[in-house]
Amino acid sequence: MMNKFMTLWCSVFLACLMFACKNIETNPDTLLRIDSLITHHPDSALYMLDLLDDFMSTQSEEKQMYHCLLRTKAEEKCHKLHTSDSLMMQVVKYYQKHGPSEKLIEAYFLLACVYRDLNDVYYALKYYQKVTDVYTEQSYHLLKSEAYTQMGVLFTYQGMHFEATEVFRKACFHARWEYDSLGIAEHYRKLAQSFVARNKMDSAMHYYELAGLYDA
Repeated sequence: MMNKFMTLWCSVFLACLMFACKNIETNPDTLLRIDSLITHHPDSALYMLDLLDDFMSTQSEEKQMYHCLLRTKAEEKCHKLHTSDSLMMQVVKYYQKHGPSEKLIEAYFLLACVYRDLNDVYYALKYYQKVTDVYTEQSYHLLKSEAYTQMGVLFTYQGMHFEATEVFRKACFHARWEYDSLGIAEHYRKLAQSFVARNKMDSAMHYYELAGLYDA
């Protein structure tokens, strides 16, 4: 019964979004609604963003930049390979100049993901570091946790297992703040794997056990 209700709710929500996409001039919250869809339905969000392409050239620069940010965010969630940094560089420069800070931080993270896919480890780490270095009233724990995880993966690929261990620890710390149970389990597994790579099996077993507790 619950599954049928959720399916119906999602269908109605998507229908409303599609209508809003065709009436963006009179629906200023359209992009915000698409943003809320990305976490669990990134493919649908990407479809909505495609519908908006023809409208965006007549919109304000603010809306255009937000549209670009959301497209990259949805592509990242859909595990699409990023092939150019030009779009996100424009987005980062815009939010550096105009704000708001939460969009700038997200833009830094997404630009780092672009460089990750371009195999540019230096710039990927540079922009992930910008995310983790942020100190504001908002903590951004989930985004920092993901940034540290991505850094850990890059360090692992470089054979820098001690550095990977350190950033995976930090990823766990920030995930615990948000009590993201699935995220915590995944971060603990990555931390355990970093200890395996360093042949520290007792520590590895400890964190595998912790991961299992959050999986339960």
